[in-house]
Order: sequence, then structure tokens, then C-alpha cells
Amino acid sequence: MINTFSLKKRLLFSILIFIVPLWMVISYWMLSNVQSQMQTILDNRLAASANMVGSLLAQYHLEGISQYQQANSMTEKQPVLSSLPASVACRITNIEGSVIAKSQHSPEAIFNTSQDGYSYSEVEGKVWRVYQLTKDNLKIITAEKMEIRKQLMHAFILSTALPFILSLLMSLAVLSLIVHKSMMPLLKLGRSVAERNANSLSPLPVDDAPKEIQPILSEFNKLLLRIEQTLTMERRFTDDAAHELRTPLSGISTQLQVARIQGGQAVEDSLGKAEKALSRLQHMLDQLLLLARIESHKEFDDSAKLSITEITTAAISDVQALAMEKSVKIKSFITNSSLVEVPSQLAIIGVRNILKNAIQFSTNGDSVEIIVSANQTDAYWQVIDQGPGVPPEKLTSIKQRFVHDPKNGNSGLGLAITEAIVTKFSGSLFLENIKTKGFRATLVFPIMMCVNQQK
Repeated sequence: MINTFSLKKRLLFSILIFIVPLWMVISYWMLSNVQSQMQTILDNRLAASANMVGSLLAQYHLEGISQYQQANSMTEKQPVLSSLPASVACRITNIEGSVIAKSQHSPEAIFNTSQDGYSYSEVEGKVWRVYQLTKDNLKIITAEKMEIRKQLMHAFILSTALPFILSLLMSLAVLSLIVHKSMMPLLKLGRSVAERNANSLSPLPVDDAPKEIQPILSEFNKLLLRIEQTLTMERRFTDDAAHELRTPLSGISTQLQVARIQGGQAVEDSLGKAEKALSRLQHMLDQLLLLARIESHKEFDDSAKLSITEITTAAISDVQALAMEKSVKIKSFITNSSLVEVPSQLAIIGVRNILKNAIQFSTNGDSVEIIVSANQTDAYWQVIDQGPGVPPEKLTSIKQRFVHDPKNGNSGLGLAITEAIVTKFSGSLFLENIKTKGFRATLVFPIMMCVNQQK
């Protein structure tokens, strides 16, 4: 089973993994900070209440307060602060401990503190926050239930958490919409490819696509171009083969028909011509297959590296029989023995083809020169013949398939094969007429940089 994943879902999941924990950490930090600040504010309120009571009492004469206290003690009554809520407690005493005023219904145990400042007191299972202040011979104690503070904190958290959660959900929804919109070019591209005709190899538009997917489209278009070129070569191979093979096959059929009708020497002549036609047909098929193999980018055995000298010698050996048949002398001038960056089999074929082409266009008794040299980067084979040359209007087309002269008996594939080899291995093939007389073909192959055996 093929494992597939959604790029959109993966992107959203990755963002959520980062954003949600980040927001939770930030929320925890904010709530902790707010809680600490709120406790400080409420503590300051307790202290401010005690200081305010102390300041108000300081405005009265202590003698009057004492007289008021004595009058109340005779009636065994204490002033009561009845306006305070049940969640807040307050008591005012003098230095001797006599109560001057006290909040109503406040448990006495709340005020059992011996030192000034803040403290906690637990009475009847409830915790109180207590503050004591000693000022101007008065001891003032204020207290507040912690339960009220917790309720206040919970209300604050609820009022802030709900907008926070809603904003998080809205952010995620907007983020999902943005990611979906960002993925639209990919979705459109997928639909465009799916709707294309199976035979359509036209390139996809690149300029209107986002920069992030332009490299993908460019490489895809290059792939389409290579496929189109491969199909074109296959069609051309089929067309060329059908066209060129028709002539020798027709010739063989004709000769066999003549052999059936006539007898004696005519049969031998017809069979000889048929044999030559078959040989030419076999040679043409071999060259077509070699050309198709080169253009299809198949690998060639390159285990045995040959030097320039060995390549030239092998090529001359292959065409020596043809040269002797036409009484053409081959003169070689080799000044280098470096190794080339081309499979030896193909290098020999390339040199052999331009040599064979020169011999076929030479007349009896002519000579063909092959001059081999090299520099720091390339090896050069110059093949010069004394033939009539090539009409200028045909110089640009003689490298194409089946462009040949029927009088010389060649198939018109030699130079096409050589051109395919130099194209595949970054070489060059130059063809030119010599002003005085003759024709020059220059073959260039790159040499191996790491091994350069120059004499």
C-alpha cells in the first residue's frame, strides 16, 4: 500500500504544533503574572485601609477616645463597624489591648497575630489574609477572605479566557483558509495536467505560477521536451527506415524475378546483385540501429581506454580494404597519444566514418590525409581528400540522415552517426570545402584531463 499524505494537512498540523503550545505557555505566564499582580493589589488595599483608619483616628484627641471607651465599658458595649461586608474584618485596639472598634460577626481568632505586616489565618476551615498596623499607640488589623479573592480571580480568568479561545479558533480558521488559498496553484496545476490530452506534450505555463513551484514546472517541461524529442526520433527512424529500405528490397525482388525467368549466367549475375543488395541492406540496418542506440542515450562499454594513436590506427584498418579497392592511399600524421573522453568504440566509428566518406568521394589514385593533433583540452582529426568537394548549398544538410550521393554507394548515415556521437560527448564536427580542390572534415573530441600522455 502506498503511503500518501496531504501537504495542506501536514502544513496545518506543523503550524498547530507550534502555535497551540506557544499560546498555552503565553497564557499560563500571563495568568500567573496577573494573579500575582492581583494579590499584590488586594494586599495593598488591605494595607491602605489600615493606614486610612489610623490616619482618621489620629485626627481625634486620644483623651476623647479614652473617655468614649470608658463610657462604653461601663455599659459593657463596644463600638461596632456594622457597615463592613462579612468577607472583610477589622479591629482597632490600643497598646494595652483594649478594643476601640471591631467589625460585626468577625471571628476573634482572625485577629490573633503578634507581628505587623501580612499573614494568613485559618478559622473554621476558611483562610483569611490579615494585615496588622501599629500606629500612634493604636493597633489596627484588617482582614479579607481568600475565597473572595479566588472568586474574583476565576471571574477574571473566565472573562479573559473566552475571548482568548475565540481568537485562537478564529486564527486557526483564517490560517486554514490562507493555506487553502496558497495551495490553489498546485490544485489548478493538477487539474490542468489531468485535463490534458494524452498525446499533448506542450509545455506547462511557468510565468504565472508561484516562484516556489516554477523550478518544478521548468524541470517537468524539460522532461516533456525530452519525451517529445525521443518520440520524434523514433518516428523519424521509422520513416527513414521504411523509405530507405524500400529501394534495396525492391532491387532484391527484381533480381530474384529475373533469376526465375532467365537461366545460365544471367541467374548468377542476378543472384550476385541480390547478394550485394542484401549486404547493403544489412549494413544500413546496422547503422540505423547504432544511430538509434546513440540518440537514445544508452551506455557504451568504456572499460578499455584507447589513445589517439590506437583509435586512428583502428579506424584506418577498418577502411583499408575500401581504400585498396579504389586505389586510394591513406597518409597519416599523428603527433599526440592522449586518451579521449569518449568510449573507444564510438571514437573509432566517428573517425572511420569521415575517413570512409573521404575515400568514397576520391577518384582512383588520389590520396587521403589524416592529421591528428591535440591541445590541453581537445583532440583533433583532420581528414583531407582531393575529391570534388560538396556544393555549398548542401554543406548544412549533409550531416542529416540519408543525405547521400547514390553514385558512391553510401547510405547517407555515416556523417549523421558521427554528428550524433560528437553531440552526445561534447565534441564537434566541422565540414568545409578547400578553395583549391578537395574537402576537409575536422572531428573534435575532448581529452581526459587526468591522464595526458603526450609525447
